[in-house]
Amino acid sequence: MEVVIAAGLMGILFAAVATTYSTSMGVLRGQRETIAANLLLQGRIDQIRAAGWSQVSEPETLRQNILGVASPQGPMLSAVHETVTVTAYPPTSPAQTPLLVERTTDGTTTIVSQPAAGFSLRKVLAVRVDVHVDWKSAQNSRTRTRETATVISLGGLLK
Repeated sequence: MEVVIAAGLMGILFAAVATTYSTSMGVLRGQRETIAANLLLQGRIDQIRAAGWSQVSEPETLRQNILGVASPQGPMLSAVHETVTVTAYPPTSPAQTPLLVERTTDGTTTIVSQPAAGFSLRKVLAVRVDVHVDWKSAQNSRTRTRETATVISLGGLLK
């Protein structure tokens, strides 16, 4: 009887250890994804800061030269989707349609929206840049999101 009880307790102990290990590995995987997403965001912001004013304020050059280049962290994230939004800073009145460019999971880049024909971001002195990334988590298959924003002035870029 004692052996049966001891074997039962050992089975419960092993099940608890296995569950703890499995949960810990899932959390670790989730943290790796979060770090990769944060590095991806920081890399995009660095790319934008290193680019010339025309690459930040023109839709086609932003699409080709910034989001057209795959991020090294992209393969670490499942079903990754990136967007870069550029708006005049401070906001204009009336509010203008933002320049919005996206990169989908398959690497396709698209200009989603851009300011109206009579308004050019090249003519403003500063822009707000929002970079957004979402992906499907391997930990629990839910969509996770990270984003950051920065303000860049015309005089702050060297090119």
